[in-house]
Amino acid sequence: MIIREKKILIEDIEITFFASNRSKSIRISIDPIKGVRVSVPLFVSFNSAKSFTLSKISWIKKHISKIEKLKMTIFQPGLELNTNFSIIQFKFSSTEKIKSIQRNHLVEILIPDHFDVKYSNNQLIIREEIEKILRKEAKKYLPNRVEYFAKKHQFNYNKVRVKNSKTRWGSCSAINNINLNLHLMRLPNELIDYVVLHELAHTKIKNHQKEFWDLLDNISGDAKGLDKELKKYHIHIY
Repeated sequence: MIIREKKILIEDIEITFFASNRSKSIRISIDPIKGVRVSVPLFVSFNSAKSFTLSKISWIKKHISKIEKLKMTIFQPGLELNTNFSIIQFKFSSTEKIKSIQRNHLVEILIPDHFDVKYSNNQLIIREEIEKILRKEAKKYLPNRVEYFAKKHQFNYNKVRVKNSKTRWGSCSAINNINLNLHLMRLPNELIDYVVLHELAHTKIKNHQKEFWDLLDNISGDAKGLDKELKKYHIHIY
């Protein structure tokens, strides 16, 4: 049997199987929003895909457990999200699609009142709207902070790029390009500055040896303490 999309329970886990003309092999993905999904090549039967998935059930359970510990936020009316410059509120509206409206420092993300706000695709669209707001703020704020601290502490850098990285708050390339995560705009100002200083310090020292931490401690005031505080925040969960 060739499937288009089918949801089944395997050991109390809802798993979505879907046909893909791009897949050359069966692929399992686990997403905090979309859940467990199995991409099945068109030439593979549902029974074969189910058997393969069942053989990987221990791996699936292990990774589901990790994701559940992160406790994804469900963005819905009544919730507020604070950024460096804005208060984001979520409201039901008669609008036809999810969109955001900005009024000075207040941003309203409007959700059609007939939508199921908890539906995974709707949550993904809401997150895209949030990321647009964060990117706009990040491009306005972060390059100026890099320039300020570079002049203050006599660092030389090449370019500043704002990215939507899934794993890093920031990075510094071999040619001293500074990459900063747009999700920095959800952090307190002192942690934003710490990440900026961290990457600027890498323009002089590329490793994380004692010399690096001594330099970072000198310019940040408390490198280890700030680094410990930063670890309390997650990039992809908010």
